[in-house]
Amino acid sequence: MAKLMLVWDYDTPIARITATKPYNYVFEACLEEEASVDFILQTARDLGAKYTFAVVGFGAEKSVAPFDVRHVIQKIAIAGHEVASHSWKHEWLPFLTPYQLEKTIERSKFILEDCIGDNYKVNGFVLPHDRPMSWYSRGAFSSGDRALYPLAKGASIGGVANVLQKHNYRWVRVNYRPLWQKLVDWKGENRAMRLNRKFVSASGFHFVPEHTMEFGQPTLDALQWAVRHDKPLVVAGHPGAFSFRKENLDNFKRFIELVANHVDKKEIELTTISDYLNLQEHGR
Repeated sequence: MAKLMLVWDYDTPIARITATKPYNYVFEACLEEEASVDFILQTARDLGAKYTFAVVGFGAEKSVAPFDVRHVIQKIAIAGHEVASHSWKHEWLPFLTPYQLEKTIERSKFILEDCIGDNYKVNGFVLPHDRPMSWYSRGAFSSGDRALYPLAKGASIGGVANVLQKHNYRWVRVNYRPLWQKLVDWKGENRAMRLNRKFVSASGFHFVPEHTMEFGQPTLDALQWAVRHDKPLVVAGHPGAFSFRKENLDNFKRFIELVANHVDKKEIELTTISDYLNLQEHGR
C-alpha cells in the first residue's frame, strides 16, 4: 500500500514580514491563513488522517494577534497531528551566523514544545525556503543558496543536520539534486527522477525527501504514480497559498477528492513523518 505524507509549511503571519518580499504584506492574508488551517484540519477529520505541520516558532511565542497563533498550534496537536519546526522566524539559513543558526533551531523547538505542553516532543525540521539545497557529501551544490559551506554553516544540508542532531531533532525534510542529476536533467523536468528520491538515514537521523509541492497536476500525477508502485510520497503544501490564488484551494480540493477515493479502495494510507519513520518518541 502506498504511503502519503502531507507536510504543511505553516509560515504563520510573521513570515509575511520576514520573507524575501515583505512588501507583499497583506493583513487580511494573515487572517485567511488561520482559516485555511481550519479547513485543512477538517479534511483530515473527514479522511480520518493525520498530517505533519511544520510551524514557524515565532507563532508559538506570546505576542499579539495575528502573530500569536498558539491556539492554532494547540488545536493541531490536540487533533493528533505531528508538529515540527519550520525555524524561528523563517530565516534564510545560509545567511545566518553559527550562533543564529543554533538559536533558530534551538528556540523554535523549545517554544513549540512549551506551547503544546504535556511533554510534547518535536522531532522534525523543515528548511525555510527549502534552503540550503547544497549537500556536499552527497555531491549536491546549488548556487541559489548564495553562501558557501563551511564559511556558512547553514549553507549545507549536512551542516544544518549537525546542529539539528545536537538539539535532539530526528528528521529534516530536504530538497536537493546531485550534480550528476543536473547533468542529465538540467531543468529538473524528469519527474520520475524526483519521485524516486529516497529516505536517507544516518546514525539515527533521517533525511526526508520532498517529492512534490502544492497540488497542481504534477502532484495529482505523483499521487497516481505512488499508488501504482506502492511507494511513499511526501507532498509539501502551504496553508497561506490558498489566499494567494483561488486555483490553489481548488487544486487542493481536487487532490483531496482523489486521495479519499484511494483511501476508500485501501490503496493508500496517510501518515505523519514520524509515524512513517517509526520514531517511538514523538508527540504526546
